[in-house]
Amino acid sequence: MTLGHRALDSKGPTGLFSHCGCGVASQGDIMPDSDKGADGLEKIFREFGKPGDPDFHNNMGNVHLGKGDYAAAEAEFRTALKLRPDDVMFHCNLGSALSGKGDPEAAMREYDLCLRLCPTDWHTLFNLANLHFRAGRVAEAAPRYQEALRQDPERTVARYR
Repeated sequence: MTLGHRALDSKGPTGLFSHCGCGVASQGDIMPDSDKGADGLEKIFREFGKPGDPDFHNNMGNVHLGKGDYAAAEAEFRTALKLRPDDVMFHCNLGSALSGKGDPEAAMREYDLCLRLCPTDWHTLFNLANLHFRAGRVAEAAPRYQEALRQDPERTVARYR
């Protein structure tokens, strides 16, 4: 299971499900609601996961992200990316950790890389638009919100920006 992106089956971490043409699901699809939930997921990942597996590190990064431990999340995502450097999902997750850590410029660079790898990823477009919006760069945010809506019109949250 890759938290936020993959489904857990009886054999452990497998089974990609997707919300865009590039195979990247939205962050938070399976995110825990509390530290207790995150702790439970962490236990599952440690039991079923393999530390040399990039998905294991992505899973652990998402557990840390869910707990608000952005530095630990960043470290796990960077480890996952060393093992699978062109994984859009890992880059997007790293962008989320960098943003949470308070480094929006690094997060924007990571999201820009995601969009070079997968220009149609709704989640990346929306996250990048949010960062531009928060930085007061409305002219840069607007077309990204529009493209995010074009990619996934059901995501009405982008309409309100």
